[in-house]
Amino acid sequence: MPEDRLGKAGKDVALIATALTVAHSVTLVISTLGIVRLPVEWVETFIALSIVAAAVNIICPFLGQRR
Repeated sequence: MPEDRLGKAGKDVALIATALTVAHSVTLVISTLGIVRLPVEWVETFIALSIVAAAVNIICPFLGQRR
């Protein structure tokens, strides 16, 4: 849905970008320290599936509201 206020949209983008950065940082630290070791194939498959889920969610929202 289009956002009427630029401030609200900017806040949403900043929140999503911050969450993504924190999540990537945490996973990088966990992987570097050897706390969790996953096969590369699993990780690549999960990344691809998450991109597909995000794309489908844009067309037909199933993860909450449309973004």
